[in-house]
Amino acid sequence: MEIYYIYFIYINGIIFSCFLGYKKFFFLKDILKYLLPFFAILFILLYSFREESLFTIMLILNVGVLVYHLLLSVIFWMHTKKVFIALILLSVYFMSNFIPHFVSYEMIVIFLTPSILVLCIIYYSLFLFLLAVMKFFEVNYKLINKLMSINYSYQMFNYLFIVSFITFVVYRIHYSYASQQQRLLSTWLVVLVFLHLFIIAYAIAKREIEYQLVQRQAEEYRIQREQIDQTEEFKHDYKGILLSLMSFLEQERNDEALTYLKKLANYSETELADDVYSEVSKITNFPIQGALLKKIQYIKERNIALDVRVLNYITHIEINIFDCIRILNIVLDNAMEASVYAERPSIEVELAEVDQHIYIRVANNLPSENKIDLQKITNKNYSTKAGHRGKGLHIIKKICNKYSNLHFNIQITDEKFIILLEIH
Repeated sequence: MEIYYIYFIYINGIIFSCFLGYKKFFFLKDILKYLLPFFAILFILLYSFREESLFTIMLILNVGVLVYHLLLSVIFWMHTKKVFIALILLSVYFMSNFIPHFVSYEMIVIFLTPSILVLCIIYYSLFLFLLAVMKFFEVNYKLINKLMSINYSYQMFNYLFIVSFITFVVYRIHYSYASQQQRLLSTWLVVLVFLHLFIIAYAIAKREIEYQLVQRQAEEYRIQREQIDQTEEFKHDYKGILLSLMSFLEQERNDEALTYLKKLANYSETELADDVYSEVSKITNFPIQGALLKKIQYIKERNIALDVRVLNYITHIEINIFDCIRILNIVLDNAMEASVYAERPSIEVELAEVDQHIYIRVANNLPSENKIDLQKITNKNYSTKAGHRGKGLHIIKKICNKYSNLHFNIQITDEKFIILLEIH
Protein backbone atom coordinates (compact mmCIF):
# COMPACT_ATOMS: atom_id res chain seq x y z
CA MET A 1 0.00 0.00 0.00
CA GLU A 2 2.83 2.38 0.80
CA ILE A 3 3.87 2.64 -2.82
CA TYR A 4 0.43 4.05 -3.73
CA TYR A 5 0.74 6.71 -1.05
CA ILE A 6 3.99 7.86 -2.63
CA TYR A 7 2.33 8.14 -6.03
CA PHE A 8 -0.47 10.14 -4.38
CA ILE A 9 2.11 12.60 -3.00
CA TYR A 10 3.45 13.24 -6.49
CA ILE A 11 -0.03 13.82 -7.93
CA ASN A 12 -1.19 15.94 -5.00
CA GLY A 13 1.69 18.38 -5.34
CA ILE A 14 0.27 19.55 -8.67
CA ILE A 15 -3.35 19.51 -7.42
CA PHE A 16 -2.49 21.49 -4.28
CA SER A 17 -0.40 24.08 -6.14
CA CYS A 18 -2.92 24.64 -8.94
CA PHE A 19 -6.01 24.65 -6.71
CA LEU A 20 -4.73 27.05 -4.05
CA GLY A 21 -1.89 28.96 -5.66
CA TYR A 22 -2.51 29.21 -9.41
CA LYS A 23 -1.09 32.54 -10.65
CA LYS A 24 0.00 33.37 -7.09
CA PHE A 25 2.82 30.99 -6.23
CA PHE A 26 2.41 28.43 -9.01
CA PHE A 27 2.02 28.66 -12.80
CA LEU A 28 1.44 26.12 -15.56
CA LYS A 29 4.89 26.84 -16.96
CA ASP A 30 6.34 25.43 -13.72
CA ILE A 31 4.90 22.01 -14.63
CA LEU A 32 6.58 22.09 -18.02
CA LYS A 33 9.84 23.65 -16.87
CA TYR A 34 10.46 21.83 -13.58
CA LEU A 35 8.02 19.04 -12.75
CA LEU A 36 7.89 17.21 -16.09
CA PRO A 37 11.72 16.85 -16.25
CA PHE A 38 11.67 15.62 -12.64
CA PHE A 39 9.01 12.99 -13.41
CA ALA A 40 10.89 11.96 -16.56
CA ILE A 41 14.09 11.36 -14.56
CA LEU A 42 12.14 9.48 -11.87
CA PHE A 43 10.48 7.28 -14.50
CA ILE A 44 13.84 6.51 -16.12
CA LEU A 45 15.31 5.50 -12.74
CA LEU A 46 12.32 3.29 -11.88
CA TYR A 47 12.45 1.68 -15.31
CA SER A 48 16.20 1.11 -15.04
CA PHE A 49 15.85 -0.60 -11.62
CA ARG A 50 12.59 -2.41 -12.38
CA GLU A 51 14.25 -5.79 -11.85
CA GLU A 52 15.63 -4.82 -8.45
CA SER A 53 14.08 -5.60 -5.08
CA LEU A 54 11.09 -3.75 -3.61
CA PHE A 55 13.48 -2.16 -1.10
CA THR A 56 15.42 -0.49 -3.94
CA ILE A 57 12.24 0.70 -5.66
CA MET A 58 10.90 2.15 -2.39
CA LEU A 59 14.23 3.83 -1.70
CA ILE A 60 14.16 5.53 -5.12
CA LEU A 61 10.57 6.66 -4.56
CA ASN A 62 11.26 7.99 -1.05
CA VAL A 63 14.34 9.90 -2.17
CA GLY A 64 12.19 11.18 -5.03
CA VAL A 65 9.64 12.44 -2.50
CA LEU A 66 12.40 14.39 -0.74
CA VAL A 67 13.60 15.93 -4.02
CA TYR A 68 9.98 16.64 -5.03
CA HIS A 69 9.32 18.62 -1.83
CA LEU A 70 12.54 20.56 -2.29
CA LEU A 71 11.57 21.30 -5.90
CA LEU A 72 8.14 22.58 -4.85
CA SER A 73 9.71 24.78 -2.16
CA VAL A 74 12.05 26.28 -4.78
CA ILE A 75 9.08 26.98 -7.09
CA PHE A 76 7.15 28.62 -4.23
CA TRP A 77 10.21 30.66 -3.30
CA MET A 78 10.77 31.88 -6.89
CA HIS A 79 7.25 33.32 -7.03
CA THR A 80 6.98 34.66 -3.47
CA LYS A 81 10.64 35.74 -3.13
CA LYS A 82 10.44 34.79 0.56
CA VAL A 83 11.84 31.60 2.08
CA PHE A 84 9.51 31.94 5.07
CA ILE A 85 6.37 31.95 2.89
CA ALA A 86 7.64 29.09 0.71
CA LEU A 87 8.27 26.93 3.79
CA ILE A 88 4.82 27.67 5.24
CA LEU A 89 3.19 26.66 1.95
CA LEU A 90 5.28 23.52 1.83
CA SER A 91 4.35 22.58 5.39
CA VAL A 92 0.64 23.08 4.59
CA TYR A 93 1.06 20.84 1.55
CA PHE A 94 2.83 18.21 3.64
CA MET A 95 0.07 18.13 6.28
CA SER A 96 -2.66 18.01 3.63
CA ASN A 97 -1.00 14.78 2.44
CA PHE A 98 -0.11 13.40 5.83
CA ILE A 99 -3.57 13.57 7.46
CA PRO A 100 -5.36 11.56 4.70
CA HIS A 101 -2.39 9.16 4.66
CA PHE A 102 -2.58 8.51 8.40
CA VAL A 103 -6.40 8.23 8.56
CA SER A 104 -6.79 5.98 5.51
CA TYR A 105 -3.97 3.69 6.63
CA GLU A 106 -5.45 3.31 10.12
CA MET A 107 -8.90 2.56 8.68
CA ILE A 108 -7.45 -0.13 6.46
CA VAL A 109 -5.66 -1.68 9.44
CA ILE A 110 -8.82 -1.55 11.58
CA PHE A 111 -11.26 -2.85 8.98
CA LEU A 112 -8.78 -5.09 7.17
CA THR A 113 -9.81 -3.86 3.73
CA PRO A 114 -6.65 -3.50 1.67
CA SER A 115 -8.65 -2.64 -1.46
CA ILE A 116 -6.96 -0.07 -3.68
CA LEU A 117 -10.35 1.42 -4.57
CA VAL A 118 -11.29 1.85 -0.89
CA LEU A 119 -7.87 3.34 -0.22
CA CYS A 120 -8.25 5.88 -3.04
CA ILE A 121 -11.78 6.86 -2.01
CA ILE A 122 -10.87 7.40 1.65
CA TYR A 123 -7.62 9.19 0.88
CA TYR A 124 -8.92 11.57 -1.78
CA SER A 125 -12.16 12.30 0.06
CA LEU A 126 -10.09 13.59 2.98
CA PHE A 127 -7.53 15.32 0.76
CA LEU A 128 -10.15 17.16 -1.32
CA PHE A 129 -12.10 18.06 1.82
CA LEU A 130 -8.98 19.66 3.31
CA LEU A 131 -8.34 21.52 0.06
CA ALA A 132 -11.94 22.79 0.04
CA VAL A 133 -11.59 24.05 3.61
CA MET A 134 -8.32 25.81 2.77
CA LYS A 135 -9.89 27.32 -0.37
CA PHE A 136 -12.84 28.59 1.68
CA PHE A 137 -10.53 30.39 4.10
CA GLU A 138 -8.43 31.71 1.22
CA VAL A 139 -11.47 33.15 -0.63
CA ASN A 140 -13.10 34.64 2.48
CA TYR A 141 -10.06 35.78 4.46
CA LYS A 142 -7.41 36.24 1.71
CA LEU A 143 -4.88 34.25 3.73
CA ILE A 144 -2.40 33.82 0.91
CA ASN A 145 -2.44 37.54 0.11
CA LYS A 146 -1.85 38.29 3.79
CA LEU A 147 1.03 35.81 3.88
CA MET A 148 2.51 37.34 0.74
CA SER A 149 2.50 40.76 2.42
CA ILE A 150 4.81 39.59 5.24
CA ASN A 151 8.18 41.29 4.85
CA TYR A 152 10.39 39.94 7.63
CA SER A 153 12.44 36.80 6.90
CA TYR A 154 12.01 35.03 10.29
CA GLN A 155 15.21 32.99 10.10
CA MET A 156 14.45 31.09 13.31
CA PHE A 157 11.27 29.71 11.77
CA ASN A 158 13.22 28.66 8.69
CA TYR A 159 15.68 26.71 10.85
CA LEU A 160 12.81 25.05 12.71
CA PHE A 161 11.23 24.06 9.44
CA ILE A 162 14.47 22.55 8.16
CA VAL A 163 14.74 20.45 11.34
CA SER A 164 11.10 19.43 10.94
CA PHE A 165 11.64 18.55 7.30
CA ILE A 166 14.61 16.36 8.19
CA THR A 167 12.31 14.66 10.70
CA PHE A 168 9.83 14.12 7.88
CA VAL A 169 12.51 12.60 5.62
CA VAL A 170 13.60 10.18 8.34
CA TYR A 171 9.95 9.35 8.94
CA ARG A 172 9.29 8.68 5.23
CA ILE A 173 12.23 6.27 4.93
CA HIS A 174 11.53 4.61 8.27
CA TYR A 175 7.74 4.31 7.82
CA SER A 176 7.81 1.77 5.02
CA TYR A 177 9.77 -0.82 7.02
CA ALA A 178 8.67 -0.17 10.63
CA SER A 179 6.52 -2.33 12.87
CA GLN A 180 3.00 -1.19 13.72
CA GLN A 181 4.10 0.19 17.12
CA GLN A 182 7.04 2.04 15.58
CA ARG A 183 4.74 3.49 12.92
CA LEU A 184 2.38 4.79 15.59
CA LEU A 185 5.21 6.45 17.53
CA SER A 186 6.83 7.97 14.46
CA THR A 187 3.44 9.18 13.23
CA TRP A 188 2.73 11.09 16.43
CA LEU A 189 6.26 12.46 16.40
CA VAL A 190 5.68 13.99 12.98
CA VAL A 191 2.22 15.27 14.00
CA LEU A 192 3.60 17.01 17.10
CA VAL A 193 6.55 18.53 15.24
CA PHE A 194 4.43 19.97 12.45
CA LEU A 195 1.63 21.01 14.80
CA HIS A 196 4.18 23.01 16.75
CA LEU A 197 5.43 24.45 13.46
CA PHE A 198 1.90 25.50 12.46
CA ILE A 199 1.33 27.24 15.81
CA ILE A 200 4.57 29.18 15.37
CA ALA A 201 3.69 30.08 11.76
CA TYR A 202 0.20 31.25 12.79
CA ALA A 203 1.59 33.39 15.62
CA ILE A 204 4.19 34.93 13.32
CA ALA A 205 1.67 35.67 10.55
CA LYS A 206 -0.84 37.15 13.03
CA ARG A 207 1.82 39.37 14.58
CA GLU A 208 3.07 40.54 11.19
CA ILE A 209 -0.43 41.36 9.90
CA GLU A 210 -1.25 43.29 13.09
CA TYR A 211 2.04 45.18 12.80
CA GLN A 212 1.26 46.15 9.20
CA LEU A 213 -2.22 47.31 10.26
CA VAL A 214 -0.68 49.52 12.97
CA GLN A 215 1.81 50.88 10.43
CA ARG A 216 -0.98 51.76 7.98
CA GLN A 217 -2.99 53.45 10.71
CA ALA A 218 0.09 55.37 11.85
CA GLU A 219 0.68 56.54 8.27
CA GLU A 220 -2.96 57.60 7.91
CA TYR A 221 -2.72 59.48 11.19
CA ARG A 222 0.48 61.20 10.03
CA ILE A 223 -1.24 62.36 6.83
CA GLN A 224 -4.25 63.60 8.76
CA ARG A 225 -2.01 65.46 11.22
CA GLU A 226 -0.27 67.13 8.28
CA GLN A 227 -3.66 68.25 6.97
CA ILE A 228 -4.55 69.66 10.39
CA ASP A 229 -1.20 71.46 10.68
CA GLN A 230 -1.63 72.80 7.15
CA THR A 231 -5.03 74.21 8.11
CA GLU A 232 -3.61 75.85 11.23
CA GLU A 233 -0.76 77.42 9.23
CA PHE A 234 -3.21 78.77 6.66
CA LYS A 235 -5.47 80.20 9.37
CA HIS A 236 -2.44 81.90 10.90
CA ASP A 237 -1.83 83.77 7.61
CA TYR A 238 -5.50 84.39 6.85
CA LYS A 239 -5.63 87.75 8.62
CA GLY A 240 -2.92 89.14 6.35
CA ILE A 241 -4.75 87.84 3.28
CA LEU A 242 -7.99 89.56 4.39
CA LEU A 243 -6.14 92.83 5.00
CA SER A 244 -4.90 92.72 1.39
CA LEU A 245 -8.46 92.20 0.19
CA MET A 246 -9.67 95.09 2.39
CA SER A 247 -7.15 97.45 0.79
CA PHE A 248 -8.56 96.66 -2.68
CA LEU A 249 -12.09 97.40 -1.44
CA GLU A 250 -11.09 100.64 0.31
CA GLN A 251 -9.60 101.87 -2.96
CA GLU A 252 -12.79 100.78 -4.78
CA ARG A 253 -10.79 98.45 -7.00
CA ASN A 254 -13.71 96.01 -7.16
CA ASP A 255 -12.63 94.07 -10.24
CA GLU A 256 -9.21 93.43 -8.73
CA ALA A 257 -10.86 92.45 -5.43
CA LEU A 258 -13.09 89.93 -7.26
CA THR A 259 -10.09 88.47 -9.09
CA TYR A 260 -8.25 88.28 -5.77
CA LEU A 261 -11.19 86.44 -4.18
CA LYS A 262 -11.30 83.87 -7.00
CA LYS A 263 -7.57 83.23 -6.65
CA LEU A 264 -8.01 82.95 -2.89
CA ALA A 265 -10.79 80.37 -3.36
CA ASN A 266 -8.63 78.27 -5.71
CA TYR A 267 -5.64 78.58 -3.38
CA SER A 268 -7.77 77.54 -0.39
CA GLU A 269 -8.91 74.37 -2.16
CA THR A 270 -5.31 73.21 -2.54
CA GLU A 271 -3.80 74.55 0.66
CA LEU A 272 -6.61 74.40 3.22
CA ALA A 273 -7.62 71.00 4.57
CA ASP A 274 -11.22 70.36 5.56
CA ASP A 275 -12.01 72.11 8.84
CA VAL A 276 -13.29 68.75 10.13
CA TYR A 277 -9.68 67.73 10.81
CA SER A 278 -9.12 70.82 12.91
CA GLU A 279 -12.15 69.98 15.00
CA VAL A 280 -11.10 66.36 15.54
CA SER A 281 -7.63 67.46 16.63
CA LYS A 282 -9.26 68.78 19.84
CA ILE A 283 -9.79 65.18 20.95
CA THR A 284 -6.58 64.40 22.81
CA ASN A 285 -7.17 60.64 23.01
CA PHE A 286 -5.36 59.38 19.89
CA PRO A 287 -7.16 56.00 19.45
CA ILE A 288 -10.56 57.74 19.56
CA GLN A 289 -9.27 60.53 17.32
CA GLY A 290 -8.01 57.95 14.81
CA ALA A 291 -11.27 55.96 14.86
CA LEU A 292 -13.30 59.13 14.29
CA LEU A 293 -11.04 60.28 11.44
CA LYS A 294 -11.41 56.90 9.76
CA LYS A 295 -15.22 57.12 9.90
CA ILE A 296 -15.10 60.70 8.63
CA GLN A 297 -13.10 59.48 5.64
CA TYR A 298 -15.73 56.80 4.88
CA ILE A 299 -18.56 59.34 5.17
CA LYS A 300 -16.84 61.82 2.85
CA GLU A 301 -16.12 59.07 0.30
CA ARG A 302 -19.90 58.42 0.14
CA ASN A 303 -20.58 62.11 -0.56
CA ILE A 304 -22.63 62.57 2.61
CA ALA A 305 -22.68 66.15 3.92
CA LEU A 306 -20.84 66.21 7.24
CA ASP A 307 -20.64 68.78 10.02
CA VAL A 308 -18.26 68.03 12.90
CA ARG A 309 -17.99 70.32 15.91
CA VAL A 310 -15.79 69.72 18.92
CA LEU A 311 -16.69 72.62 21.20
CA ASN A 312 -13.64 72.30 23.45
CA TYR A 313 -10.75 69.97 24.11
CA ILE A 314 -11.83 66.43 25.06
CA THR A 315 -9.38 65.11 27.66
CA HIS A 316 -11.22 62.80 30.09
CA ILE A 317 -13.11 59.70 28.97
CA GLU A 318 -14.06 57.65 31.99
CA ILE A 319 -15.03 54.37 30.29
CA ASN A 320 -13.00 51.62 28.64
CA ILE A 321 -11.39 53.04 25.50
CA PHE A 322 -12.45 50.05 23.38
CA ASP A 323 -16.08 50.38 24.47
CA CYS A 324 -15.96 54.07 23.55
CA ILE A 325 -14.57 53.29 20.08
CA ARG A 326 -17.19 50.56 19.57
CA ILE A 327 -19.98 52.98 20.46
CA LEU A 328 -18.66 55.69 18.12
CA ASN A 329 -18.25 53.19 15.27
CA ILE A 330 -21.79 51.82 15.70
CA VAL A 331 -23.40 55.27 16.02
CA LEU A 332 -21.60 56.64 12.94
CA ASP A 333 -22.24 53.48 10.91
CA ASN A 334 -25.92 53.70 11.82
CA ALA A 335 -26.04 57.38 10.82
CA MET A 336 -24.20 56.70 7.56
CA GLU A 337 -26.47 53.81 6.57
CA ALA A 338 -29.68 55.63 7.53
CA SER A 339 -28.81 58.96 5.88
CA VAL A 340 -28.37 57.25 2.51
CA TYR A 341 -32.16 56.87 2.31
CA ALA A 342 -32.74 60.60 2.94
CA GLU A 343 -33.30 63.05 0.10
CA ARG A 344 -30.38 65.18 1.32
CA PRO A 345 -27.98 62.85 3.16
CA SER A 346 -26.22 64.63 6.01
CA ILE A 347 -24.66 63.84 9.38
CA GLU A 348 -23.92 66.12 12.31
CA VAL A 349 -21.41 65.17 15.00
CA GLU A 350 -20.97 67.30 18.11
CA LEU A 351 -18.72 66.66 21.12
CA ALA A 352 -18.19 68.72 24.24
CA GLU A 353 -16.59 68.37 27.65
CA VAL A 354 -18.09 70.29 30.57
CA ASP A 355 -16.84 69.72 34.13
CA GLN A 356 -15.38 66.29 33.11
CA HIS A 357 -18.73 65.30 31.56
CA ILE A 358 -18.50 64.25 27.91
CA TYR A 359 -21.52 65.00 25.71
CA ILE A 360 -21.78 63.38 22.27
CA ARG A 361 -24.54 64.15 19.78
CA VAL A 362 -24.85 62.41 16.40
CA ALA A 363 -27.74 63.33 14.10
CA ASN A 364 -28.61 62.22 10.59
CA ASN A 365 -31.34 63.15 8.15
CA LEU A 366 -34.30 60.77 7.88
CA PRO A 367 -36.16 59.69 4.75
CA SER A 368 -39.52 61.33 4.15
CA GLU A 369 -41.34 58.16 5.23
CA ASN A 370 -40.20 57.76 8.82
CA LYS A 371 -41.29 54.41 10.27
CA ILE A 372 -38.99 54.11 13.28
CA ASP A 373 -40.51 52.66 16.45
CA LEU A 374 -38.72 54.15 19.47
CA GLN A 375 -39.99 51.36 21.70
CA LYS A 376 -38.35 48.67 19.58
CA ILE A 377 -35.31 50.37 18.10
CA THR A 378 -32.86 49.06 20.71
CA ASN A 379 -34.28 45.52 20.53
CA LYS A 380 -32.05 42.83 19.08
CA ASN A 381 -32.54 42.24 15.31
CA TYR A 382 -34.86 45.26 14.90
CA SER A 383 -34.03 47.31 11.82
CA THR A 384 -35.86 49.65 9.42
CA LYS A 385 -33.17 49.10 6.77
CA ALA A 386 -33.59 46.20 4.35
CA GLY A 387 -30.93 43.50 4.62
CA HIS A 388 -29.64 44.71 8.02
CA ARG A 389 -29.58 42.58 11.16
CA GLY A 390 -30.38 45.45 13.53
CA LYS A 391 -27.82 44.69 16.23
CA GLY A 392 -25.95 47.99 16.46
CA LEU A 393 -28.13 49.98 18.84
CA HIS A 394 -28.83 46.83 20.86
CA ILE A 395 -25.05 46.46 21.37
CA ILE A 396 -24.79 50.10 22.50
CA LYS A 397 -27.57 49.46 25.01
CA LYS A 398 -25.67 46.45 26.37
CA ILE A 399 -22.44 48.45 26.66
CA CYS A 400 -24.24 51.28 28.48
CA ASN A 401 -25.70 48.78 30.93
CA LYS A 402 -22.12 47.92 32.00
CA TYR A 403 -21.50 51.46 33.28
CA SER A 404 -23.28 53.62 35.81
CA ASN A 405 -21.66 56.74 34.34
CA LEU A 406 -22.72 56.18 30.71
CA HIS A 407 -26.17 57.28 29.51
CA PHE A 408 -27.72 56.75 26.10
CA ASN A 409 -30.80 58.45 24.64
CA ILE A 410 -32.54 58.55 21.25
CA GLN A 411 -34.65 61.41 19.86
CA ILE A 412 -36.58 61.59 16.61
CA THR A 413 -37.83 64.78 14.97
CA ASP A 414 -39.61 65.22 11.65
CA GLU A 415 -36.32 65.27 9.77
CA LYS A 416 -33.60 63.97 12.08
CA PHE A 417 -32.63 60.86 14.02
CA ILE A 418 -30.52 61.92 17.02
CA ILE A 419 -28.41 59.83 19.39
CA LEU A 420 -27.24 61.48 22.62
CA LEU A 421 -24.51 60.06 24.83
CA GLU A 422 -23.27 61.34 28.18
CA ILE A 423 -20.15 60.08 29.96
CA HIS A 424 -19.39 61.41 33.45
